Amino acid sequence: GRDKNQNDMVGRSHVVVGVHWGRTHVRFEDYVSQYGCYRRVLKTAICYRLRMELDCRQRWPLYASYAEDAKFRNPDWNRHFDTTNGHRVVMHDSTNIPYPNPSSGDLNRALHNKYYGMCCAKAGIAVQLCCWIHGLPLVTGHSDDDRQIEDTKILPQQKGFSDTDPTSSRPFLNKLDKGYHQRLDAQKHGQMCCQPDLADENFGG
Repeated sequence: GRDKNQNDMVGRSHVVVGVHWGRTHVRFEDYVSQYGCYRRVLKTAICYRLRMELDCRQRWPLYASYAEDAKFRNPDWNRHFDTTNGHRVVMHDSTNIPYPNPSSGDLNRALHNKYYGMCCAKAGIAVQLCCWIHGLPLVTGHSDDDRQIEDTKILPQQKGFSDTDPTSSRPFLNKLDKGYHQRLDAQKHGQMCCQPDLADENFGG
């Protein structure tokens, strides 16, 4: 009957949207036209997929353990960082995700980034030597690099991770570019920073 057909439609939509959303199509109208799906069913399928992704992400560890990082990284790194007593290195950087210009002046100020010259969100990336990648939560484009580190609370999270790592309690060495000034904050959490020579020595270098 009608309920069975609707359930079949929901199940089919989960499969279709799970495979193709954001790649084959990005508009509801395209799915309605090609697959005969209801908009309400499509929204349910998209939310279902997002919930699954978020649930999976919550189960992942923040970083690879000290032993895993030493085992799976390129051996060339071992010339610089010892595998048993070397630094626990993580490289931080950020990029932009463009947003349309909002009509609200407050939103425009919150989202506009002078460096990128546009309204955007800032996405932080943390990469270990073994290529384990951790994506930091998005912050508004108006935030600079330091504000992003503070808002995402990544430094205390890293301290908590290293303190509970059963393979080693070595603190993190944060590799940052010259735009960051996190040396003092990192020290508060028992961590270190490494930056280019051109960085401000009083804060970051």
